[in-house]
Amino acid sequence: MKRILKSKRIWLFAGPIISAVIVGTATYHIGKAVQDDVYHMEVDGKIYKYNGIVDKYNKSLEEYNDLEDQISDKKKEVKEVKEAMKNKDSLTAEVDDLHSKVIEKQDQIEGLDSMISDKQEELDKLTSGVQAKKEEPVQLNAGQYVIGNDVKVGRYQATNVGRGTNFIVYDGDDGTAVVNTILGTSNGSGDYVFFAADGDVIQTEGQVKLIPVE
Repeated sequence: MKRILKSKRIWLFAGPIISAVIVGTATYHIGKAVQDDVYHMEVDGKIYKYNGIVDKYNKSLEEYNDLEDQISDKKKEVKEVKEAMKNKDSLTAEVDDLHSKVIEKQDQIEGLDSMISDKQEELDKLTSGVQAKKEEPVQLNAGQYVIGNDVKVGRYQATNVGRGTNFIVYDGDDGTAVVNTILGTSNGSGDYVFFAADGDVIQTEGQVKLIPVE
């Protein structure tokens, strides 16, 4: 009788321990089954193993993070575009102003080029001496000639023909000598350029040639 009671006490004490061991063992096997992909689940009409579900979650999380980064980048681009649009009008005005200044400078340069060309022509005339006109020279024998009748009014270069000679031009109004020189002698002044005014009188002691000049 005492053995029976003792056995009951042993079972009452050992029973919970044995049950815990059995439950723990079962839990271990279930967990191991999950880790070994024995456990399955249906997601969006597809069957996934446990590890597959975890992989799908991780991949979705990565894609989500990538989308967040893309959204952040696009927000920065939009902000930059808005800032650029704000400055568009001022930049356009600056470009127009610079373009106007360029045109103004071009006009100035063209004006200066024209002035330089004109001054160069004047300089050429001064440095190259008297320029003969495209007109036939007038040859005079010794004598007196009235400008406006015998000789055209204008500017001439007087040069002797043959030996040297006295060459005089008298004012037609008061008779004073406006030109009094010797052409072509060693002691003379050589050729002489003068203005032949209407009514003046030319007197030459020998043959001379009058070359029309500018």
